[in-house]
Amino acid sequence: MNADAVRHIHRGQPARRAKLFDSTATKPRLAQLARAFVGAILTCWLTTSAGWAAVTITSPPVDQSARIGDPATFSVSATGTGPLTYQWSHTGVAILEGTNSTLNLTSVSASDSGVFLVTITDSTGAREVGSARLLILLAPTLGFVEPMIQDVFIGGAVTLNITVYSDLPVTYQWLRYGHPIAGATSAPFTIPSFTDSDIGLYSVEVSNAVGTTRSLSSAFLRRFDPPTIWYSLTDQDVLLGDSATFVAIASGGSPMAIQWFHNGQPIAGATNSALFIEEVQTQDAGYYAVEFSNAVGKARSGTVQIRLASPPSFTTQPQGQHTSAGRTVMLMPAVIGTAPLSYQWHFNNIPIPFGTSVWLTVQASAATAGEYRLDVRNLFGRVSSDVARIEIDAPPADTTLETQVSVVDCRTVSITWSMSTAEHPERTTYRLFRDGQVYRVFHPGDALPNETNLVPGQEYSYQVVAYDGTGVEVARGTPVVVHGPDCTDRTPPNPPSILGISPRCDGMTVTVSSTSDTGGSGLSGYKIYLNGVPLASGAATVYTYSISGLAQNTRYICAATAIDGTGNESALGPPRIVTTPSCPAGPPPPQPPPQPPPTPNSTIPAPSFPYYVSGCGTLLLKWDVVNPSKIPIAGFEIYRDGSLLTTLMTNRTDYLDETAGLVGHNYDVYTIGMSGARSDAGGIYVTAADCRLKQFRARALNCKAVSLSWVFPVTSIGGFISAWNIYRDEAFVQQIPAGTMAFIDTNVVDHRTYSYSIRPVTTAGVELERSGTGGAYVPACPDVTPPGLPSGLVASPANCGQIDLQWQPVTDVGGADVRGYRVFKNGHLVTEVRAPATNYSDYAIFPGRDYTYAISAVDWSENVSALSKTSSARTPTCPAPDGTIYFSTHLGGTVDAPANFSANTSAAASAKAQLFLVQSDGSLEALEPATEFRPANGGADFYVKPAS
Repeated sequence: MNADAVRHIHRGQPARRAKLFDSTATKPRLAQLARAFVGAILTCWLTTSAGWAAVTITSPPVDQSARIGDPATFSVSATGTGPLTYQWSHTGVAILEGTNSTLNLTSVSASDSGVFLVTITDSTGAREVGSARLLILLAPTLGFVEPMIQDVFIGGAVTLNITVYSDLPVTYQWLRYGHPIAGATSAPFTIPSFTDSDIGLYSVEVSNAVGTTRSLSSAFLRRFDPPTIWYSLTDQDVLLGDSATFVAIASGGSPMAIQWFHNGQPIAGATNSALFIEEVQTQDAGYYAVEFSNAVGKARSGTVQIRLASPPSFTTQPQGQHTSAGRTVMLMPAVIGTAPLSYQWHFNNIPIPFGTSVWLTVQASAATAGEYRLDVRNLFGRVSSDVARIEIDAPPADTTLETQVSVVDCRTVSITWSMSTAEHPERTTYRLFRDGQVYRVFHPGDALPNETNLVPGQEYSYQVVAYDGTGVEVARGTPVVVHGPDCTDRTPPNPPSILGISPRCDGMTVTVSSTSDTGGSGLSGYKIYLNGVPLASGAATVYTYSISGLAQNTRYICAATAIDGTGNESALGPPRIVTTPSCPAGPPPPQPPPQPPPTPNSTIPAPSFPYYVSGCGTLLLKWDVVNPSKIPIAGFEIYRDGSLLTTLMTNRTDYLDETAGLVGHNYDVYTIGMSGARSDAGGIYVTAADCRLKQFRARALNCKAVSLSWVFPVTSIGGFISAWNIYRDEAFVQQIPAGTMAFIDTNVVDHRTYSYSIRPVTTAGVELERSGTGGAYVPACPDVTPPGLPSGLVASPANCGQIDLQWQPVTDVGGADVRGYRVFKNGHLVTEVRAPATNYSDYAIFPGRDYTYAISAVDWSENVSALSKTSSARTPTCPAPDGTIYFSTHLGGTVDAPANFSANTSAAASAKAQLFLVQSDGSLEALEPATEFRPANGGADFYVKPAS
């Protein structure tokens, strides 16, 4: 042929006529023509100069729509020269059976969607192409429920929506926790006024003529409250350079912003519940507050202070006085320092039982004459005053007053006294002091009734003082301290243990062990606590308790206490953790032990896992089932790590595992047919979201409290934290709300290290694994207890210039340890001997003198014990090689120089002997013969040089 005519048909309809072209056209020209008709379905046939010969479609195929598994038929009718041949194709691939004018598809699948082409050829080779589209009808395809997490305040509106893809009209049904919501049949779905009953997990089912699809994701609606601060701040006194910590705790909707303020100005970066100042400087002093805020409100704390602290110091020292017996002496020092200040007066280095005020009132007498010292301490230091001495100008008459106090019972004591002499007994009055205060006054002839209505178990001090008719004190009895017995049992019983727990879906039966009471009032009963809340109690003879009204599939911490006859309650016994099972629809069938997965049946369609959501300790599993044969499905069996977890007798294809914890699991899901046969397993390995706490910190605030703080950044779908369980040394302490990420433990003992851990608790009540751990050392509280009283003091002269001391060691009960021993000679402090030494040699003495020693113990906190019993020794005289003899006289002695020496040495009898006075610097002063010399207070030392 010299030329061909080309005609184009698009989708069976004639297109514009093309130009004639020579069959011998060049390749570039052919390429140009091809590019001109890209994207069209072209059918060409050739004509000769004799005329047109063409295939004509008289009845083209028609578009079809069908569900998966339904049949579909395409037909075409055409005319042309000679016999016609047909070839059907799909996606460019010829269909082997598609060689007739009719194409029958017996069961369509999703892959059959698209355009089907039929090519018709006549005997001349002319062709025509027809086409039709097959639309596969599917159940709706859903996007994500938006928003996935929503915090809503009470009374506010919230709207949920979802994206739907469907070729057919759809209907909606919204669900809460899998249950349909009445009237919620449109999208978007709006709750106009949110209440507590609207809290929960929402999903949606969308249906069309083909089927129903459940949303892959869910929306969780939570209550959003304004902040409420429930842990108040307190002022702090801090030494310059020490650390300070404020902890504030608030509840309310998240996210919640935190901002600390100093003197009314926000502190940059201070946006956590705990404010920690590492080293307090002068500029850090002032007023602090914290503000919590969220989308619906704010809460601001009261203002507290950081005050720069200072140890105590004296601005005025106590002043000693000379006075007469019966006078009242006031010792009035002035002290400054950070409050609170504690005071302790000492009399002759012995603590005064009731001398605990800054001023001290003393009734002057022979018994109260001596040295007074005030010790003042606060949390930041200790200081002792100068010694103030009270001296009596004229000692009172030798009159003694003896007081006798005897305990009658726990509320009554009997007090009597007697006085050795009284110049005018008919005018003598007696004042009875109780705990340092005048309690009663007795006149001559008054009866001495018993003292009643005392507080059982309390300590009292009684003292009787006698006064003459002019009101002057004439005698003072020694204070007598009594401690009455305690009438009331204040000792709690021993805590019981949990012997057994039998959980039910709505409760449990708990059996406790019997225990004993140690306080004497007897055991009266037991209490059962679940998650720290008492839910059952009974008499001492009841050991088994049935608790109902509990939530199913919920974890509980169970512990018990014992109560005695006076209401003392023991500590919680060892806790047990138990999970209530799910409630069955009918009477619960007996539960078989965990079984391995069953033998599969390949005819049942197996699940496949397109999707899962990893929550905090929870896992939301989603799967699909491709079921082209439409085999009836009864439900699904879910296995976790090879053991049956649950059975779903429903067509739902999702499951929320709220007990997944923080570890990975292998999940296998089997489809159950109506006959009971099971499919092959659809498996997946999933690890739950990491719920471990961040920046966990445990720090001792002082010797009585430990502060805990942490950060929890996880916000994941499918599992939500409702509370924190706090453990100390692996023992449960307390549960606090999830919105709080700080805790102060005040139930600690000083000088001890504690280990803390925090475990999250999900909204389902499941306690997850330990998430935050940390330790804290609680420092020792200031030691205010003096060491024990030293004993066994023995003083023995070694020679005329040395006395050796020996005593028994003591122990310290306050915790600061014994630093040493203070040695007193003739009432004056000589030295301090550092422990553990318990001996001392005194060389600062003279020959031929008597010395009296006593010792006291002192610890590293400057606490000083009372003085020990005294021990005395006398040094011998020391004859010199030249015959010189040393001797001493004491206070009140008289020496006639040189005649009256015979009492000291026979060698001094010589009238020619020379007497010398030893000066304090060791020099000698010659004394004239027959001169009287009266030594000053303390005595004097001499030596005599005999005549040569």
